[in-house]
Amino acid sequence: ERRVDVRFGTSGQVVLLGPGGVCQVRLTNLGLGGLSVESSEVPPKGQAVIVELANLELPAQVMWSKPPRCGLRFVDLDDAQKKAITGLVSQAAAHTVPPGGGPLGAKL
Repeated sequence: ERRVDVRFGTSGQVVLLGPGGVCQVRLTNLGLGGLSVESSEVPPKGQAVIVELANLELPAQVMWSKPPRCGLRFVDLDDAQKKAITGLVSQAAAHTVPPGGGPLGAKL
């Protein structure tokens, strides 16, 4: 399934909680529908996880996994979580510089 939401380059530390335990990962991009992360260990495709991001706990599913990166889609977010993600994405968008225009990313 292809992503429909725009992703914005960003950085920061994120925690993934899943059946395999706790995994600290580096955020590489964020959008309304999900995020991409990078780590020496990433969960397998299809795994359900909880993403701890900016004091939020967000349910997600791993859509693809190609170590050292993986992409996650948010699932079953409530209205408060959607509003919080919208704010984070707006911050990331405001700090994103087009390719070739300088450093990319906002720290969350």
